[in-house]
Order: sequence, then structure tokens, then C-alpha cells
Amino acid sequence: MPIALAPAAGGTTLEVVPPMVPTPMSAPTPPPSQWPITPIVSSAVAGASTVPVDDELETASVPPARGDYIATSDDELDRALELCIGALGPGCLRGIALVRAGKSYKFGSKRLFLKLDGDQVKIRHG
Repeated sequence: MPIALAPAAGGTTLEVVPPMVPTPMSAPTPPPSQWPITPIVSSAVAGASTVPVDDELETASVPPARGDYIATSDDELDRALELCIGALGPGCLRGIALVRAGKSYKFGSKRLFLKLDGDQVKIRHG
């Protein structure tokens, strides 16, 4: 439960914020005289907006996670491979490059032959 103090110059209100609720393993809660004081800018200042300002970390847009393989052609097999590897999650290829090389693919130094069987990607190496 925050305790508000009298407004200071410039419309700033100081608010005393109690520390988080202690858990059985944490240190005891300090007395109120040792609680941190957080300045809060009052919206009563002329020209100030009444809209709360969001924290920039909360509003920052996060780019969508990309899989380890990105399809390089409009081929059905290449798109299906991208979806299959993307479903496995980031890091599933462990940093080894998977590159399309003509009709086959290279996974590191190994050559892979892929074919689409319905909605499954069949893989053969050698």
C-alpha cells in the first residue's frame, strides 16, 4: 500500500513504495522509514497529458521468432521443410547450415535428398 507525500515543486509527488511481500526464506521487511521513495510526476501540471505513459520495454514490439531454415524458393517441398523445421523450434539445427543445392540439400557437409509424401517431408542422406 503506497503512501503519498505532499507535492514538491514542479508538480512532482513523492510516493513511498513498500518492498515486496516477504517469503519464508527472505529477509524481514524493513520499517517504513527505510522504504524507497519514488518520484511520480503529477498530471495536474499545465499542458500535461492525463494518458498514462507506458514503459518502453512493455510496448516495444518483438519480432516474430524465425525458424532455423527459411525457404528460398516457392517450391512446395521447400515451404514444407521451412514449416517442419520451424515447428521444431529455434536452435533445432544447432547452428549447422541447411542450404538448398539444386535438387538436394546440404546439411553441413552431408548431402540430403528430400521428397514430399503427402504432408510429410521424407529425408534420405547419402
